[in-house]
Amino acid sequence: MLMLGQLDIGLYDPRPSSSSFRAFTVVSLGQAGTGLSTAVRIPPGVWHSLRWMSDSGMFLVAKSPGYNQKTPDEIRIPMHELPVEITWDTV
Repeated sequence: MLMLGQLDIGLYDPRPSSSSFRAFTVVSLGQAGTGLSTAVRIPPGVWHSLRWMSDSGMFLVAKSPGYNQKTPDEIRIPMHELPVEITWDTV
């Protein structure tokens, strides 16, 4: 991943068999030399959302296998249906 600026990634685990079930965590990513992580691997089934923390930025994602339009792996949850554990406002 190529990263410029600072980006927070919110991770929520809805998998009942996981040790982090119902946990919401924020990981901060930044460009090399800032002391922040420069990459993150998100396990299958873990929900994620992004929030830029810098005025400008860029990131490049390499996904394998690539996106398949016929079988998308994206699920969007309406804001009013988000679990209570997802608390961006307190991060």
